[in-house]
Amino acid sequence: MKDYILILTNKDDESIEPVIEELKKIKANFFRFNTESFPLTTTIELALLNGKPIGSLSDKNGNTLINWEGIKSVWYRRPASARIENEKLAESCVQFIKNESSTALWSLYTSFEVFWMNHPLVSQRLLEHNKLYQLKEASVEGLDVPDTLITNNPDKLLQFCQSHKGTVAVKLLKGGWFVKEGSNVPLSIFTQKITEDEIKNRFNEIRLAPVLAQEYIEKKLELRITIVGDNIFSCAIHSQDSEQTKIDWRQYDFKNVKHESWQLPAEIEVKLLLLMKKWGLTYGAIDMILTPNGKYTFLEINPNGQWFWIEQITGMQISKAIAEILANPPK
Repeated sequence: MKDYILILTNKDDESIEPVIEELKKIKANFFRFNTESFPLTTTIELALLNGKPIGSLSDKNGNTLINWEGIKSVWYRRPASARIENEKLAESCVQFIKNESSTALWSLYTSFEVFWMNHPLVSQRLLEHNKLYQLKEASVEGLDVPDTLITNNPDKLLQFCQSHKGTVAVKLLKGGWFVKEGSNVPLSIFTQKITEDEIKNRFNEIRLAPVLAQEYIEKKLELRITIVGDNIFSCAIHSQDSEQTKIDWRQYDFKNVKHESWQLPAEIEVKLLLLMKKWGLTYGAIDMILTPNGKYTFLEINPNGQWFWIEQITGMQISKAIAEILANPPK
């Protein structure tokens, strides 16, 4: 009987806990698999017999933790790669183990024919930081999107800036953290506004790596829209109330930046749901801008984006919605 929810995640993801609490309230059967435990402290068996995948996950003592045949839904929530802590192993050997383990897990993920939030094959093309693809598809569905350029040609970037009133927003294509030479402190680069003069002064730097530039959209406020199934949780982030967050709300200033639930126009909700359906997503965290003249502009979607801070501030029951759809997946 298929009655278990499998949560694929890592031991450090605290946002799993509020969903687990909701699952406990409705007495749903679930198992949390922190994938970095494989293969050192967990064992996978996955066989294809008569065309059907069967097998189980066990602990290091051989005790079965969950049978794959009993799974009715899977929450793909940022699973991690193997953590190999063995000083006796050469680095090449460690890398070999990690590669083989990740491939085994990928075989496992792609064998389940159950409800997913979200299937890695579905969200892969979105998770690879493919903002241009996202913008193109959003535009097809009738959403407003900013003019965008990807280039390492400083002349083209300068022309793009000149054609958009002399100022554009520059973003990283992939993002992530980096460490400056001589420092152990990880840093992140946020969205920045740059002018024609700044581009002219950085010609040599721009040639070294491509950047993503967009026309700068003036903001009345920003929106973080979390969609779970057909449920839309829209949060207005009043980023313009703080100098710290005017360009990028991710430079959080909770003391001065109000978060509140927001009612989107029905036509925007319809377009976002159509976009979710088009991509085959059952969960998505969408960023949009509301301009001073009332236009909604789509920026991007993260199929594995964070939501819990919004729930804590606004009281919107996003964790409950996630738990309920996993426990009662649509047919």
